[in-house]
Parts: sequence; structure tokens; C-alpha cells
Amino acid sequence: MSPQARSFMSTRFSRFLGDISFPLYLIHAPILYVVGLPLYMAHQDSIGMKILAAAIAIIVSIIAAFMLIPVNTLAMKVSRFVGRNFVRLVYPK
Repeated sequence: MSPQARSFMSTRFSRFLGDISFPLYLIHAPILYVVGLPLYMAHQDSIGMKILAAAIAIIVSIIAAFMLIPVNTLAMKVSRFVGRNFVRLVYPK
């Protein structure tokens, strides 16, 4: 309940990270294998190219996660709808 922590968690950047966290969790491994690993393996001797491959994989992962935000939002809405309207019927309190 710290005011400093609350103000930090209320920043635009923190909300952005919250919005992309689950889509990023889902998409980062495929992106790393499809984009990052081939670039990384092609330049095994060059540390600069390894860093560039990692940077490209991170940027592509964030862009892909950002594109998946509408899918995640729809999935949450459908899940809440199903929970409110159907799960209650099957498992009443």
C-alpha cells in the first residue's frame, strides 16, 4: 500500500507492460526460435551479431505481443462472459 509503489505501478509504461505481459509470454519462445536462433547460430563468432540477433528477436517479440493485445482482450471478455453465465449454472455456490 505504499504511495511510491502505487504511483510507479500507475505509470503509462507500467500499464503497457501489463497489457503485453501475457501475449509476450505466449509469443516470445516461437519468435526466439524462428527469428533469434537462426541469426544467432549464423554468426557464432561475432559478439556484435549475437547482440544484434537478440535485439531483433526482442523487438519482433514486443511487436508481435502488441499485435496480440486485441486477441487477449477478446479472450478475457469471452472468459468472463462464460464464467458469469454458464459456470455459475454448473457450479452454484
